[in-house]
Amino acid sequence: MISNPELQSQSTPQPVVEAPHKQQSSDPKTLACSVGIMAYNEEANIASAIDAIVKQRTSSSHITELIVVASGCTDRTAEIVASVGRDDPRVRLITEERRQGKASAINLFVATAQSPVLLMVSADVLVKDGTLDALLRHFHDPGVGMVGGHPIPVNDETTFLGYAVHLLWRLHDRLAREAPKLGEIVAFRNVVPRIPPDTAVDEISIQALITQLGYRLVYEPEGVVYNHGPSTVGGSREPCKAQDRLPRPARRGGPPARSDSRRRHGRLAATTPFASGSTPCGRRSPARRRTSPARATHTVTRACSYSASSTFAGSSWSSACTQATS
Repeated sequence: MISNPELQSQSTPQPVVEAPHKQQSSDPKTLACSVGIMAYNEEANIASAIDAIVKQRTSSSHITELIVVASGCTDRTAEIVASVGRDDPRVRLITEERRQGKASAINLFVATAQSPVLLMVSADVLVKDGTLDALLRHFHDPGVGMVGGHPIPVNDETTFLGYAVHLLWRLHDRLAREAPKLGEIVAFRNVVPRIPPDTAVDEISIQALITQLGYRLVYEPEGVVYNHGPSTVGGSREPCKAQDRLPRPARRGGPPARSDSRRRHGRLAATTPFASGSTPCGRRSPARRRTSPARATHTVTRACSYSASSTFAGSSWSSACTQATS
């Protein structure tokens, strides 16, 4: 075991990095790739996530190492990864004693990875066979700097929220085909030294740095990963309480006015996970939550119109909404 030299001067517990195994020989004509998985208490998923990656059939690339960053895990995640690593020398483990956020885990992965191309994937998604090859083949073009895959939810589409989740990712797919929006699984050239440790949008931070270096972004619809969206509109109420404390605009010569658009915005946020704010602020009765797909389509279409006029104001978003709800 060796300590990460970048963090030796900090007072926080030092991450523990397993020494790399001797790399297996691979075809030098194919592209070498390091895969990173950021995990927090993923004992139920981590073995399947690793297995789905190491068993990928690739023709234009090969996986030289798979690095799992276990951040502050209190379950058996690190133990499971270490066990898998004893059977597959490509699998390595980095342990953070204290959870410091996904950006910190990504920086550890980037600092440790040795391949010219890095691929990051969440621990709670399942990578479809052939996805890695579909993503990595783009890097044979020297102008490509980052490639993102196509997330597909596994929620039950016959439920209201399941329908909304599927609609969200269909919109994501349609928009990303016109202007790449990358997430869930991304591959990028190993030219980014680190990202801001306090960022909450890690993929976007990497995307911005790659773009500044003059590289192109690519969205690959064949690079499929399966994820699971939210299954309840309950969630935490704290964001709503914080929002309720925001000052409201005052009427001239009178008491503060209640914004009708704000109330409508709260209702949309409770029924559509992609509306601006995305917090379950609306108070809907249990009977009204059991909404039919037809009513869901109407609600989501209204949200699309709201976002198109107030946020995007672009024809591509309106067009995608119309196509996805038709």
